[in-house]
Amino acid sequence: MVTDKKAYTKRQNFNVSPEQEAQIEWLKDTLDVSSAKDAVIRSVQVMSMLVREAKAGNTMYLQSQAGDMKLVVIPELTQFLGWRFLVERKHSWRKQLYVKGRRLLASTI
Repeated sequence: MVTDKKAYTKRQNFNVSPEQEAQIEWLKDTLDVSSAKDAVIRSVQVMSMLVREAKAGNTMYLQSQAGDMKLVVIPELTQFLGWRFLVERKHSWRKQLYVKGRRLLASTI
């Protein structure tokens, strides 16, 4: 059994665009953390918690100091909400569900 902490860590290398780098820098400053790594790790932790809640079927709200509640809609989490075998297709005016993996309207079944 290895007890050295370095044995349990893995270095991650990936490319980021200048826009992504600016977002990470903004996040670092906003979260008041010392490094981009800390900002990314904290963001991953928050996103993981949000995904767990979305998969559990929970909806998320923000409450203002006045007590007003607003539904939080995060587009990246919509895949975990809603239908299991149906999918929405982007269309300007048609809001219909389709069977996942098929070009078949759910209303025809």
